[in-house]
Amino acid sequence: MKKLIFSMALVIGLGSLASAQTKERKHIAPQQRAEIRSKKLAGELKLTADQSAKVNAILLAQANSLDSLRTIKSTEKGDKRAAVRNIMQNTDNRLNTVLTADQQKAYAQLKADGKKRFKDGKGNFKAHAKKTPQQRAEMLTGKLKEKLNLSADQTTKVNSILLARASKVDSIRTANSSADKKQNRGAFKGIFKDTDAQLNAVLNADQQKAYADWKAEHKKHFKNKRADKTQG
Repeated sequence: MKKLIFSMALVIGLGSLASAQTKERKHIAPQQRAEIRSKKLAGELKLTADQSAKVNAILLAQANSLDSLRTIKSTEKGDKRAAVRNIMQNTDNRLNTVLTADQQKAYAQLKADGKKRFKDGKGNFKAHAKKTPQQRAEMLTGKLKEKLNLSADQTTKVNSILLARASKVDSIRTANSSADKKQNRGAFKGIFKDTDAQLNAVLNADQQKAYADWKAEHKKHFKNKRADKTQG
C-alpha cells in the first residue's frame, strides 16, 4: 500500500511528497477510520440511524482487529494476508445481517466497483512511476500552470525546479534501493522542503496560498482514500 501511495504521488506531480507525508503523519485512529467509512456507507446505501450505529460498531471492531494484527511483528506476510482476509470476510458477514436485500446488493456493487478502480489505477500508477524525471516535471508543471495561472517566465522556472527535484528523487531511489526506509524518508523530506521554498520564491502571495491549498486538498484526499481502503 505504501508503494502504491508513493506512485500515486508521482502521478499527481507531487513526486514522493504525498508518500512521505503519509508515512510521517500520525496513524489514523480506528475510531476515525470507522467513522469515515460509516458515513460513506450511510450515504451510499441510505442507512437508517439504527443501521448507521450498528455499521459503525462493526467497522470499529474491524479497524481494531486490523491494528492489533499490525502490531504482531513475527507473523509471516502470507499469514497476515490470510488473517486480513478473514477479518474482512467476517466484517462483510456482519454487515449483511444489518443491511436489507437491496442494500446488500448495492454494497456488493460498491466493493466490485472499488476493486476495479483499484486494479485499473494500480496499472496506471506503475506506468506513471516509470516516467522520466523530465516527463514527471512537465506533467506537474502543466498542472501548476493551470491551477496557479503561471506566467511564461514562472512556468519555465517552476519546470526547472521540479526537474531538479525529480532527478534528485530518482538518484536517491537508485542509490538507496536497499537502504533503510527511514533514511530515505529523511532525504525525501529535505528535498521536498527545499523544493517548496524554491517554488514559493517564484510564486506571488496569492499563488503561494493556492499552492498550499492544492497540496492540502491532495493530502486530505489520500488520507480519506487510505482510510477507506483500510476498511475494505
